[in-house]
Amino acid sequence: MKPVQLFEVRAAIPRETGWLSERERERLSTFRLPNRRHDFRSGRWTAKRALARAFDMPEDLETLARLDIRPDDRGAPHPYLGDERLPCDLSLSHRSGATLCALDVEGSQIGCDVEWVEPRSREFEAHFMNEAERRWLEGLAPVARAEAANLLWSAKESALKGLHRGLDIDVRSIEVELHQGPDRKLSIHVPHTPHPMRGSWQRHEGWLLTVARAG
Repeated sequence: MKPVQLFEVRAAIPRETGWLSERERERLSTFRLPNRRHDFRSGRWTAKRALARAFDMPEDLETLARLDIRPDDRGAPHPYLGDERLPCDLSLSHRSGATLCALDVEGSQIGCDVEWVEPRSREFEAHFMNEAERRWLEGLAPVARAEAANLLWSAKESALKGLHRGLDIDVRSIEVELHQGPDRKLSIHVPHTPHPMRGSWQRHEGWLLTVARAG
């Protein structure tokens, strides 16, 4: 089965919280900032609906309440049905009112990222892009450069999420290879991993979406 992806912009999330698990409602109550509460709710809403579709469950609120997305010590989300861990890897990303969820039921590690296409500063490029990537960006017109810089960054973010790594490595050491063709495939080479991660990307209005898989 191919990875399941669900992308939502300003999703119509129920105002009540009965579709959240008890554990999730307790965690929601600890967030004071409205944006943080919204990201938590939108992430759980999108992830639970993606899980329901992947495992052929109904998307009614009672079923969604039985699904529980639990973070590990590094903050990576793991899906449960009650107290049973579901056999899949899951990743979430938020940006500018949009939420992306990607999950893999074949045992592969998966990571996803959504970015709003906007100009990136030279300081940003110097901090996160390697020399070859910066040379490529220098040769692009401003609009194309903004998309390319965000695409490179998003692909690296997806790879780190898929490997359950944070920014504890030099992101400039991660190399993104964009393949020719309409399917928008990419390979992401992360140091000290035996094989490159396989990925893809797509545009959605002003957003860029990337997904990367390991294994």
